[in-house]
Amino acid sequence: MRALFRCFALCGVLSSAPCLAADATPQDGPAQPPSNRELAQGHFARGIGEYRAKRYKDAIDAFLLANDLYPSAAISFNIARAYESLQYPAGALRFYRDYLRRDPAAADAAQISKRVDELEDRLRQRGVQQVTILSNPPGATLSVDGRPVGITPWTGEVLPGDHGVELALRGYRGQLGHFELSSHRAAELEFQLDPAPEEPASAPLQEPSTSAAPVAPAPVSATPPPAAPAPLQPQPRSTFLTVLPWATLGAGTLALAGAGYFELSSASDEDRARRAATQAQALDAIDAMKSSQLTARVLVGVGGALAATGGVLLWVSAGTPEKPSQVALSCGATSCSVKGSF
Repeated sequence: MRALFRCFALCGVLSSAPCLAADATPQDGPAQPPSNRELAQGHFARGIGEYRAKRYKDAIDAFLLANDLYPSAAISFNIARAYESLQYPAGALRFYRDYLRRDPAAADAAQISKRVDELEDRLRQRGVQQVTILSNPPGATLSVDGRPVGITPWTGEVLPGDHGVELALRGYRGQLGHFELSSHRAAELEFQLDPAPEEPASAPLQEPSTSAAPVAPAPVSATPPPAAPAPLQPQPRSTFLTVLPWATLGAGTLALAGAGYFELSSASDEDRARRAATQAQALDAIDAMKSSQLTARVLVGVGGALAATGGVLLWVSAGTPEKPSQVALSCGATSCSVKGSF
């Protein structure tokens, strides 16, 4: 596969368009399902055709599909070339750096490194710089400065300075970290995620012991107990004050249930981002995930406040006797007035 995609070595680095290596000679025998290598070759060939037709966005999509199936430094190089043709320096910088990461001993490494420096300078002029965050294993949900940004491996542009990161992956310990991003150079971080410890099995319920000595009953006192006080007569309560605490609790419960729904929707969008075939689809899914997470957090806050308010109102209405309503009308020589308590 390495030889298959090394077409750029024949075509030059920054001059001509990429070319496609010749197909292998088919072998006789029963038809076999195509391997990842063969599927990647098909996507790569389609990308070459789209590139030559100057449909650079379609070429990038085809190259990315090939890269997902059978990663190669040569494919990263071709993706970078296509991004440069689109006048998108951030994308070109990302995949030129990926090319050097995958093949640091490449014959043209010095020339590509110089091009990386030029692209980093273009980002610096825009006031941002590029950072790549990797994890082992990949696929962790990544947040930068408390904001979800995607799934590892992730590359993006942020403001220079100190930033905090958080990684979470099911079955592994969550990890926190930070990095200092220079305004002149892109950065790359890699995090090793440790497996989470298995939760201990719950202890079985113990049967009550039958060997313990029986407890002797308390002796009966000859002194008669004091007479019980007369029960308090319930006071009539306002229907509004009776219904308000329960209505508030119900609204809080509905808000918390809505938060749970949007949290599940966020997890579904996260899975959809991980399975996205193109970068645009992944970004759409990530935007939907962020919106669902924000809605869930707002509903949690509203639901918690309503539930707490309802509990307080219920406690107050249950513990404070209500006075019966009284109304009195009095009239003088020139005016009348109404006095009362409710």
